Order: sequence, then structure tokens, then C-alpha cells
Amino acid sequence: MSRTNTTFGLLQAIAAIAAFAILLWSIGLPSFRFAEAASVTSLSDTLSDSAPAVGSDHTINFVTPTGVPSGQTIVIDFSEGPFVVGSVDFTDIDVFDESTSLTVGADCTTTETSAVFSGTTLTITMCSGTAIPASGTTTIMIGENAAGGNAQLTNPSVGSYEINLTVGA
Repeated sequence: MSRTNTTFGLLQAIAAIAAFAILLWSIGLPSFRFAEAASVTSLSDTLSDSAPAVGSDHTINFVTPTGVPSGQTIVIDFSEGPFVVGSVDFTDIDVFDESTSLTVGADCTTTETSAVFSGTTLTITMCSGTAIPASGTTTIMIGENAAGGNAQLTNPSVGSYEINLTVGA
């Protein structure tokens, strides 16, 4: 009989803990928040020349339903394919919010956005006071198609590759 009482007591304790956990979960406690990047729709990357191993301009268009707030980033990762960045820098990059051109610099000291390549990853940061509104079209031009641009990314020598774009990281 003692074994039955112990088993019954253990089952009661488990039921009480489960009921308490369900109660807390149903009222939102504990509340865990996970970092999430904004979703992107209508993403396209148009190349000026898709031939293998040649320099090419990139025109990247996308819509983000949540926008890009001040201080957040747009990260474009060209590492899946062996793209060659070469001498492409912030002077070869234009950023447009709808049809409005945002000033681009190496950092946020005097510009609306900063653009920096690290290897084959381009990080564009919305500087203080600059944001891309929700559901607007964003265009990023990389290469000689940018105002004042004088360098292009070099395409991989063979194959077709995807680029990865993350907004709000």
C-alpha cells in the first residue's frame, strides 16, 4: 500500500507541475523573445553581364514588409559563388528607398547609410535618423551602374549561384 501512495503522490506532483506550466504558458509567462530578421519579398538581382568570369554590375531589388529601422543592416552575401569583389567599395554602391537616393559612405559619420565589404559579404547599415519604411521597394546598385562607380564584381568562372540577403540583422 505504501508503494501505491508514493506512486499516487508522484503522479499528483507531476499533474500539478504540468497544470501550472500550462497556466503560465496560456497567460504568456514566461515570455521568450527571439531575434528575427525581417522577411523579404520580390527579391531580384539583375546582372549587367551574366557571362562567366567577367565584371558585372548588380541591381538588387526587394521589398521588406517590416522596413529597415535606423541602426539595422542589410547584409548581402555573395560567398556561395566564387564572386570576386576586387576593388569594389562604398563609392561603387547606391541605395534607393523607392526612388530616393540615400547617401552612402564608409561609415555613418556624415551619410545616411554605410556600405562595407568584408570578404564577399556586403553590409549596409541604416545610419542614425535613416530608415526604410515598411512595404517599400529598396534598390541597391553595385558596380559601375552606381553614381560615381568605377569597379564591378567579377562573376564566377562557371555555374549559377544564389546570393543571400538578410534584412534587419
